[in-house]
Formats: sequence, structure tokens, C-alpha cells
Amino acid sequence: MLGLLGQATFYLTYARRTIGNDRGLALVMCDDAEEVLSRVKSPSSRSAEDQELRAKLMTAYIDLGNLQKDFGNTENATASFNKAEKLK
Repeated sequence: MLGLLGQATFYLTYARRTIGNDRGLALVMCDDAEEVLSRVKSPSSRSAEDQELRAKLMTAYIDLGNLQKDFGNTENATASFNKAEKLK
């Protein structure tokens, strides 16, 4: 799971870094991050490890939502923010 989450985080970081220079590439990175995040199974237990994974997953969805909002895609941004909220 952390491998997929790490991959999504990489895509989001790269998207944030390139958004000013190459919006098309940044958008592709956001799409890739969203696809990878969809494959991460949300943790169901309250163990410390699952709590940490849940927090990292929430952060990733918030980052994705913020990027989507920057692109003017409020519908997808809202969906990402809602996914983050469900992980609380």
C-alpha cells in the first residue's frame, strides 16, 4: 500500500512543480495520481499503522483536490476533498 501511496505522492509533487511551466504535463500527473489512489485500499482498523496510512491517504486526496481546483476542475476537486473527509 505504501508503494502505491508513494507513487501517487510522487505524481502530485511533480504536478505541483510543473504546473507553472507545463500545465498539460501537470494535469497528466494529477490524472495518474488519481488512478493510483483509486487502487489504494482504505485501512479499516484503528491500529497505529493504519492511522498513519489513513492520514497519508487523506493528505494525498487533499493535495489532489487542491491541484484539481487550481486547474478549475471544481467537480473533481470536490470529489477528492470528499474522499479525504471520509477517511477521518
